[in-house]
Amino acid sequence: ISLATAYSESTDDNILGISGGDSDNQYFQVGGMVKHLASGLWVHATYGINQVDDVAQPDDITGLYVKAGWSNKMSSLGATHFYGEYGRNDDAFNAGQTINGALVLNTEATRFGAGVVQEIDAAAMSLWAKWRHHELDATTTAGAFSAEEVDMFLAGAVIFY
Repeated sequence: ISLATAYSESTDDNILGISGGDSDNQYFQVGGMVKHLASGLWVHATYGINQVDDVAQPDDITGLYVKAGWSNKMSSLGATHFYGEYGRNDDAFNAGQTINGALVLNTEATRFGAGVVQEIDAAAMSLWAKWRHHELDATTTAGAFSAEEVDMFLAGAVIFY
């Protein structure tokens, strides 16, 4: 079991170039991971809230992310990790933005996907591939809006040195 939390705060008395546009931005996040060593099953989750006190961002921005999977050493290369993920952010796109000329009132951005990571111990390297699906829905002064859904296929490698 591993747990972590973070807090940050920033202030700006000239937000967005508007004189007198005071802003106070407070961010709090909590997260953790639980792994069952015998089976290799694990889950990681975070939740964050960004409280922005200014006219352009009337609602708090919230975010949730959950990633769960299974890890096992299936070959002499190193551990293999399979996972599924889900994330959701609410009101991250409000700050005075418009869609088709209508003011954005609130938003919901979601994503889900699956992936695999293969560690290569001898090279201090990991190879990875994943698929992720993104959706964005909004309520505007003109009514409901749904953006075109996007699917991403990504692959890469990282070498740790």
